[in-house]
Amino acid sequence: MEALTLEEKERRKAIVKEAIANAKLEGFVPTQAHLDQWNLYINGEQSLDQTVQKLQQQALQG
Repeated sequence: MEALTLEEKERRKAIVKEAIANAKLEGFVPTQAHLDQWNLYINGEQSLDQTVQKLQQQALQG
């Protein structure tokens, strides 16, 4: 993946922060492994699709 601009990283960080806050309102507490996946997305190391797929796999594994 190509390098992200600071603005894109900040945009991604804000989206992830809101998504995590919404999940917590629903009673879900993210693990460090979940947060690690989101950080990979924020830093441009994986796409949103890859992140969602990996988070779904983690959820299925318990």
